[in-house]
Amino acid sequence: MKTLKKKNSMIINFIKKYNREVKLIVGGPFISSKCRILDNNDLKFLFNSINADFYINSSQGEATLVKIIEAIKRDGNYGQIPNIYYKAHTTYVGTPIEKENNLLAENMVEWNLFQNINNEFLNIRTAISCPFNCAFCGFPENAGTYQIVDVGKIEQELKALSKIKSVKSVTFIDDTLNVPKKRFKELLIMMINNKFSFKWNGYIRCQYIDEEIAKLMKESGCESAFLGIESGDDDILKLMNKNSVSLVYQKGIELLSKNDIVTFGNFIIGFPGESYKSFKNTMRFIKDSSLDFYRAQLWYYDHKTPVWNKRDEYKLTGSGFEWIHFSMDSKTACDLIDELLIELDYPIRYPQYYFDNDSIIQMKYKGLSIGEIKQYLLLFNNAIKEKIQQPNLKETSPELIKQIATFCNNDKSEGPVVEDRKIKIDFNF
Repeated sequence: MKTLKKKNSMIINFIKKYNREVKLIVGGPFISSKCRILDNNDLKFLFNSINADFYINSSQGEATLVKIIEAIKRDGNYGQIPNIYYKAHTTYVGTPIEKENNLLAENMVEWNLFQNINNEFLNIRTAISCPFNCAFCGFPENAGTYQIVDVGKIEQELKALSKIKSVKSVTFIDDTLNVPKKRFKELLIMMINNKFSFKWNGYIRCQYIDEEIAKLMKESGCESAFLGIESGDDDILKLMNKNSVSLVYQKGIELLSKNDIVTFGNFIIGFPGESYKSFKNTMRFIKDSSLDFYRAQLWYYDHKTPVWNKRDEYKLTGSGFEWIHFSMDSKTACDLIDELLIELDYPIRYPQYYFDNDSIIQMKYKGLSIGEIKQYLLLFNNAIKEKIQQPNLKETSPELIKQIATFCNNDKSEGPVVEDRKIKIDFNF
């Protein structure tokens, strides 16, 4: 929260430095979630810190945004607009909440308006919210009722998008693209029939992957899949309400890897019920999997997630990244995440902040192979390990700096491209 708040504030202050008359509007999941969980004083402190003129308090907010713009142009009467906080002199005034229900199928992006942009990477959405109810996740509540767009509408959008000649890669930002399974299969066949030139990436539930689907994904141009696996321990998966087991996840990952689809696995450490035994099961799962990349993050205790309803049963106290429950505390979970990094070289850990799975795909289009990206991240991880194991070390060791510098300066245009899933690095350059 602090990082996002600081970034928003910096951007707004920068804009106001050059234009004090412009009205600045901030919305999205960050604002709507804070409006739900913060009391009035804390909320106004947040708003003052960011220093925008308007905040949209809605899980959608498009209709509210239009009303704000109309009021700015017309008469500045903001008190009649629902779902907002607006600046009035030295404070912020809130208005009543009216739930929005903007149908995605009626609000598709008009890509014909962007034919002259020069973007290589674009995002599209084919669904709102999520059909699942994972115990650690507040997204379904934040995003509202689950709705999907039919394949015919998606085809129209993709055809318009394909006319933008600069586009090389498209990311479907749906929380779960491959559900419903029937629609996903129809989507893949449609993309194959259209022979789109761009590749695509998506967020996938790998328990719904079979051989036919994996082959269709490859043929349709899928280059990577982000997989919210969360745990390699079946008991924890049950507590998380993931509706799957580790063996099924492993099979799905194998099918994706078999079809040359780069896989990113996400794991949560510290969910109520986590123990050292369940953590070791997750470590073993990651190690034995055919994942290309993984990341492990500390469980975030959001009071608006389903697990909140079991807080007494789990003896849960705290919030955010600082918590205690009946089987673990957040500090112990952090230590386990460090242990995971220290013990595993493969699959390759990738950072969570400022370097996401999208960053890796974009690096590929800048000329690096997946194998080269793995090599670089392995060297980076070794530097992190060194700091964890030697906390008094002020600087990265000269030998490791030399290895990283040599790799970065090496002419990769000559010699074979390393694409192996488990690569060996020769540190004697």
